[in-house]
Amino acid sequence: MSKKSAAFVAQLSLLLVLLMALATPGVPQNPSAPPQQRPRKVYPNEQEPEDVVRVDTDLGSDSSTRAVVRPADTGNRYYVTDNQGRCCDPAVAHVIGGGTAVTPSITGVVDGNDQISTTWRATVPAHGTIIVMHFAIQRGFTNAADAQVEADLLSTLSDPLAVSGLTAAERAQIVNFTVP
Repeated sequence: MSKKSAAFVAQLSLLLVLLMALATPGVPQNPSAPPQQRPRKVYPNEQEPEDVVRVDTDLGSDSSTRAVVRPADTGNRYYVTDNQGRCCDPAVAHVIGGGTAVTPSITGVVDGNDQISTTWRATVPAHGTIIVMHFAIQRGFTNAADAQVEADLLSTLSDPLAVSGLTAAERAQIVNFTVP
């Protein structure tokens, strides 16, 4: 068979396949059948992925750091550290939350460690904003008790200045405190 004949047979075969495709009836859709959905991945333990906010702190008191009040003692609302009451690093209270489901996890609040990490996990709505608020209180190196008193007030937002200056919208976005 010549090249011309082979090309003619190929073109004719292609035309026949095209005509058969056009002549074959399509399968009509059943309008009463419910639409099928694609399978979706299901996360059994969470409805939406969570975002993480993390604050790492270096207190500067090195191996002299003392945990005066541990987070577990306050329901993870605050903790107080000092330099064992010696000069010259201050007593510091870290107020990290109060009364909400967004409870922080804290690592490193142990005697002799000044590297502390606080992590909050919360879901940020699409195109939305959340506020993770925290306070730091410094008092003299022998005044850890005063720092604790103020921390207790701030953790419940009982201090009238705690949220002063925030708009109503900003107050509504705070996720780690119960805002009055």
